[in-house]
Formats: sequence, structure tokens, C-alpha cells
Amino acid sequence: MTLQGLLLEVPVAIGEMESEFFRVGGEHFDRSMISQETACFMLAIRGASILTTMGKVLQADTFDAYDVLQRAFMETRDLLSTFRFDRDETRKRITTWFKNKDKDAWKAEHAICERFFNSVGATDVQLARRWSMFSALSHPTYKATSNSVAVRGASFSAPKRRELVAVLEEKAADYITATLTLFITTSFALKGWIPLGCEVERMPTAEKLRTSAPPIVMPVLARTEGKSLAKAGNARR
Repeated sequence: MTLQGLLLEVPVAIGEMESEFFRVGGEHFDRSMISQETACFMLAIRGASILTTMGKVLQADTFDAYDVLQRAFMETRDLLSTFRFDRDETRKRITTWFKNKDKDAWKAEHAICERFFNSVGATDVQLARRWSMFSALSHPTYKATSNSVAVRGASFSAPKRRELVAVLEEKAADYITATLTLFITTSFALKGWIPLGCEVERMPTAEKLRTSAPPIVMPVLARTEGKSLAKAGNARR
């Protein structure tokens, strides 16, 4: 399986996930429109919707919008992770979220989520760091604006167009990984999370991606991380 082959499987996986979210989430919604489970499935459906749009901009002339969509997806997935905690405090937050009056009700508890993921063996997730990084890319900061100029200017330069191929490959690996994180966040029953009741058997393509994608996408993501570390090192000199 190649990176491109994995990418072709993502829309199928998202379709399976959405179908399961509506099937199980609809049952929770019928019981209560403001329950913890209903909130989780509403966020799951939003996450799947954003992922669908993210996939459509993975082209040389449109992917400048990818980082903006990635930030929206991350905020949705991280809030879903927060809302799955089996705590009274979490349920109070969800009640506030449903009222749609607190301007900060949508913000995930990154520190709590990171400690939780560390406790179950998912180390170095860096939710807060990634959120901050993509925030800088989704606002009209100097860095984000420079990226836009570089992307659009590449159409006038053959060497720059070739550079975009590598960047698009990195975005594709990131996109596949984002899809898997939504699948895991909604489908896994970890101690400390409320059960949602999704059946992995109903999402065979997503489960196949979960097991087959890491050996292919991780080297590409490591290449991206290596560039970031190199830039950070140069900035300190």
C-alpha cells in the first residue's frame, strides 16, 4: 500500500464513520437532545464533515486553505476528547456548551487530555502545541501570509511547483492521520471515557486504515517534524 493508495481509502472510511455516528448518535439523540453522548456525536459528525472538506483542498492550487480547516478539525476532535471524560465536571461543561452562551465553552482541556493520553500509553501527543501552531497558520500572521504568497507564487516557477509535491505529500500524511484520530476518539473505549457504543465492525475501511497506515505515514510525518526542529535550531543561533 502506498500513501496515495491510503488517501483513496479515506473518503470510504469517513463515509463508514458518518453512517455509524448517525446510527448510534441518533439513538442517543432520540433519548435526549442534550446528553453527554449526544454532544459527543454532534462533534464527531462535525469532525467528519470538516475532514471531507479537508480532502477536497489537497490540490496544488487549493491546499493553502488546509491549515485553516485542520485547526477547525483539531478544535472539534479535542473538544470531543474532553467531552468523553466520565466526570461530573465534564457533564456540567457540556450543559453550558448546549446553552451556547459561554464564549469559552468550545475550548478543549488540552492539559487534562494530554495527561490522560499519556496514562494510556499515547505519549507525545502535544495537543496544545499543535493547536497553537495551527492557530498561527489560520490567522493572517506574517508566517501564514508568507505561506500563502509562496503557495500562490509557485505556479509561476517550475522548481517551486516541484517543491509543492513534497509539501502535498506531507499534508496527505497529516490528513490520513487526522482521520484515524477521529476514528480512535469515537470508537475506542478507554478507561475514564464514557462508552459511545460505536461498532468497529461497521467501519471496516477505517479499521483497516488504522492498522495499515502508520508504517507509511509516520516516516513522512517524521520528515515534517525534522524540518520544524531544524528551523527552531536555526532560529536559536
